[in-house]
Amino acid sequence: TLNFERDDTASPDYWVDVRTRMRRMCDAVRAKLAALPDSASIVGYGAPAKATTLLYMLDAGCFLDYIVDDSPLKQGKFSPGYGIPILPSSALYETPPTHVLVLAWNFADSIIDQHPNFKGTWIVPAPEYREAKS
Repeated sequence: TLNFERDDTASPDYWVDVRTRMRRMCDAVRAKLAALPDSASIVGYGAPAKATTLLYMLDAGCFLDYIVDDSPLKQGKFSPGYGIPILPSSALYETPPTHVLVLAWNFADSIIDQHPNFKGTWIVPAPEYREAKS
């Protein structure tokens, strides 16, 4: 896992390790998204600032149909750069995707728990890539 609370952050080895882990995570997520059939639909969950960084690291914005976020302040807006619409989480049931890329990965477990009726696959990119089914 990525651990930013270590004491050796001044060490070059620390940052080499971070880069290696980030590349591994990005490769796993990219491979998963690229391997999905054309019939798959993918959305993002969460629109924190770090989601923009992640989408560009993964070059994944082109895969997402829309992003959902629980904050009414973000709904009706668009993601920076890619211009992906941000909708309320009810969209998961109105236009159900087959896969959800959790962009607010630090809240992944609570997000998944809040949506027991979602019948697709959750893709959680960090701190370690994993998939979960509801």
